[in-house]
Amino acid sequence: MYVVGNPVNYADPSGHWGFGWLKNIASSAWNGIKTAGKVMYDYVIKPVYDGAVGFLRDIRDLGSGVGGFFKDMGRDIGDFFADLWDKQWFRVTVYFAIIVAAIIVGIYLAPMLYAAIGITVTQGTMLGYIGTGMVLGALIGGTKGKIVKFVIELAKGKVRSLDDIGDFFKENWDWENALLGAAIGSVSGLFGPLFKKYVWDLSVNFGDALLESVKYREGDALLGQGGEVFLGVEMSIPCF
Repeated sequence: MYVVGNPVNYADPSGHWGFGWLKNIASSAWNGIKTAGKVMYDYVIKPVYDGAVGFLRDIRDLGSGVGGFFKDMGRDIGDFFADLWDKQWFRVTVYFAIIVAAIIVGIYLAPMLYAAIGITVTQGTMLGYIGTGMVLGALIGGTKGKIVKFVIELAKGKVRSLDDIGDFFKENWDWENALLGAAIGSVSGLFGPLFKKYVWDLSVNFGDALLESVKYREGDALLGQGGEVFLGVEMSIPCF
């Protein structure tokens, strides 16, 4: 076909076919590829990408929603128990529950646990420790620690009658604080055998060793005029 059937745009002076038809084929092929690529992007790639991004955003929003839900729920639970703790009956119930739990653990579990570490203790001994801790805790808590000063005054003879004792407890006693102290003391009593084994025995042994290292020399000490004590180093202690 002369000039590929397009004499306006092409010329062929020699009358032979040129390569313009190849350009048309290449142009048509490129246009087809671009059209196919656009269709692929518009109807396949972009929807898949948008769907994946949207799905990930939905997961993120869901996670934020769930996190916010649990955060709000935790805050509400905290507020609930804070308000509940302001009620005296709830606090007293908790103190009683701690005391009962300490007694149960002391009777049934503590002897077995102590036996596992080589300390022999009976249920009666455990109740003694718990009871002692409970009483001391109640006295200290119920008087807000003022019982210590009162005992010192009692030892000095400043408390002269039962009425003085009654007046002291009447002025200073608080039942709720006493229950709190009893709860703390009952839990502390669970560690009584451990304290006896490792702390009390250690202090007693140290005291015995210290006393054995102190030697008195005959002389002025016997006369009441002076003395010498040996703690590895000789030193003079005057008598006042």
